[in-house]
Amino acid sequence: MSQIAHPTLVAPNPVASDIEMAAGAQDAPVPYHRIARVLPDHRWWRPFAVLVMAVLAYAGMMLPILVGLVIAILADPDVGDAVDRVLGGTDMHDPATFLVALGSIALLYPAVAFGVRVGGRRSAGTLSSTAGGLRWLLLGRSVGVALAVMVTLHAGWVAWDLVVHGVAPTLTWDHRSGALLAGALLLMPFQAAAEEYAFRGLPQQLLGTWLRNPWWGILLPIPLFTLGHVYDWRGLIDVALFALAAGILTWRTGGLEAAIGLHVVNNSLIAVLGSVGAVDLNATTFTAPELLTSVAATGLYTLLILRHPTPRDRVAG
Repeated sequence: MSQIAHPTLVAPNPVASDIEMAAGAQDAPVPYHRIARVLPDHRWWRPFAVLVMAVLAYAGMMLPILVGLVIAILADPDVGDAVDRVLGGTDMHDPATFLVALGSIALLYPAVAFGVRVGGRRSAGTLSSTAGGLRWLLLGRSVGVALAVMVTLHAGWVAWDLVVHGVAPTLTWDHRSGALLAGALLLMPFQAAAEEYAFRGLPQQLLGTWLRNPWWGILLPIPLFTLGHVYDWRGLIDVALFALAAGILTWRTGGLEAAIGLHVVNNSLIAVLGSVGAVDLNATTFTAPELLTSVAATGLYTLLILRHPTPRDRVAG
């Protein structure tokens, strides 16, 4: 497996310049998880400030929504039943429940970005990559590779059911399908990316402020990420191995693009299939073959991404 090349910035970027200056002072590239430590405003206590600011920002975004719902319920008690159905519901085929679940997770990104900017006194772009922002070529290549792997996986399952069991997929379209499809294509990418910023990028850089070994930031967030999913033990193993792969990709590529690409394609593809009845969005159990094929797909994607050097690219902003 070839060593991942550290990205070279094409466009002027003051944040990346600070990182490059720190790298020059150390005669070695700055690893992704050590970015916060080498920037000029580094202090040992900044990780705590980042977490506090991120939590306050998330609470500040959620509070007006909750207050508005309470006011609506007090004004019209009949609204309470609808609110309870959406907030307390578990039916992900219900568009309202589906969209609220995605939206509440997507808000993790602005919260984390605020925490890094205010508490960490650095650009939120440093959370994206060592280049000081998203590297669009790497993100695009990652999405392409993930699509190839995941579409092949799902096509294989369809072929297996057709050949072995004689069962062809049955697609449906009803009054909920349009909203579910829109959420899958327009909101799901932000939800998946937000989870990568919150569960991969932030922990690696916060722990990397104090600890040189990147494995602390890769391994410690895995249980928290895994337990946030409601699956049986096979499903939780799949989630944990996915988190491990995403953490390794983030460290080795020097940014979140590869992990985001895999996460976005995986979640969006499942949601698209679920919108037309090809997948049960409420499923919580995994069969052994499903676990093996999913783990194989994640492993194959990881190997394909790490096989080639990180492409040079212009960063966002």
